[in-house]
Amino acid sequence: WPGFASATGSRQHDTYTFTATHDACTTVTMTSTNGINLFTDAYSPSFDAADISTNYYADSGASSSVESFSMGITAGETYTVTVHDVPAGAASGTNYTLQFSGCAFASLTPNQLPVAQAHDVAVLAGSKYTADASVDNGSYDPDAGDTITVTQTPAGPYPIGDTPVILTVVDSNGATAQANATVTVTDPKITVAVTAGLTWTAGAAQTQNVATLTHSIGVASDHVATISWGDGTANSTGTVTGTAPDFTVSGTHTFASGGTKTITVSVQDGHGGTGSQAGDVTVTDFDFGGLALPSKTVNAGASATQTITIRPNPAPWNSAVTFACSGLPALTTCTFNPTSVTPGNSNAASSLTVATTGPNAAMIWQPSASLLATWLGFGSLGLFVAAIGTPRRKRVARVVLGLLVFGVVTLTLVNCGGSSARGGTPAGTYTITVTATSGGVSHPATFQLTVK
Repeated sequence: WPGFASATGSRQHDTYTFTATHDACTTVTMTSTNGINLFTDAYSPSFDAADISTNYYADSGASSSVESFSMGITAGETYTVTVHDVPAGAASGTNYTLQFSGCAFASLTPNQLPVAQAHDVAVLAGSKYTADASVDNGSYDPDAGDTITVTQTPAGPYPIGDTPVILTVVDSNGATAQANATVTVTDPKITVAVTAGLTWTAGAAQTQNVATLTHSIGVASDHVATISWGDGTANSTGTVTGTAPDFTVSGTHTFASGGTKTITVSVQDGHGGTGSQAGDVTVTDFDFGGLALPSKTVNAGASATQTITIRPNPAPWNSAVTFACSGLPALTTCTFNPTSVTPGNSNAASSLTVATTGPNAAMIWQPSASLLATWLGFGSLGLFVAAIGTPRRKRVARVVLGLLVFGVVTLTLVNCGGSSARGGTPAGTYTITVTATSGGVSHPATFQLTVK
């Protein structure tokens, strides 16, 4: 190409575009003290930097300190005069003067660079935890009639977090400008609301919807819910169901005792989004009315009664409560009337009877093994003596039988003397435990029983 020693490499250029007002022949003159670095030509209607042969119209023929050429122009047509750097690479910085003869055109302006204007942008993530965003803040081209193309590198959509972006603006003549900005994508807020009025039953494993979850994006499986039950047990993982933006968190738990428990439901989505809220749960239970059982004193053989009051705390308690007792002394029984109660929303009572055994109830004489042996021995001897047939011997036998009878009576009295050791309920003071049970909950209460 005229003026270019090498066809390779990129070169800098200035362009001047005008529209002819009438038919004429105009002369273009470029003057420069170092014009060997410059080359001047013309195009109609525009110059294409990617293909310098396109729309070619005229040129000065060679590079020199003064370059001049003439060309015919037509009214209403657009023409572009271009001054090129001959050396490839960075701009040479050579100064020049460009003159046009006559008044054959309505405007003559150099092609100015477009203006790239960018600003930081913050947007909420969409359903796939990404978002599109434009950092263009009104980029423009100062040349009338020029159009611009705006691109961003990297292109969207952008992930959650901060992404540096380069905004590039290219005008219709190929001039380029750039600006930098940051796209910040945030996860939409996760809102957790613990269900109001939650009620649990102590001792029973229950599953309930413990909270609602509001999140404008994602699916249920994106969310992980953790429930702190407020009773000292380990946290558990809740189950999240539903579709955006409305989800539900359910949990399964067994509270060992009643009262008001403060649970905390926390949710995260794996992309930095979190939400949490605490709320109260009422755990229904029962007790012994909040009063200690009074001590009881009875004589052996008598009975003691005790009123057992079951109070729903907190109410209601709609399951049957049964009773048992332990720690009773020997030969003592306990019974409850009624055997079970269902308190509901108010107290319910059962009467406990503790029955002891009197000392005479076991006074039944039983011969011991030694006594039986004695009876058998003397009986055998008596039979032997009775078998002797002479009168003298019969007199001796009577004496022996008398001694036998005396000995048997004496031994019988000795062996009967220990029977009192198997008498009634032993005297003493005992701790009696009453256990009330319903479902998976048991509560004990104690009282002192003194037996005389």
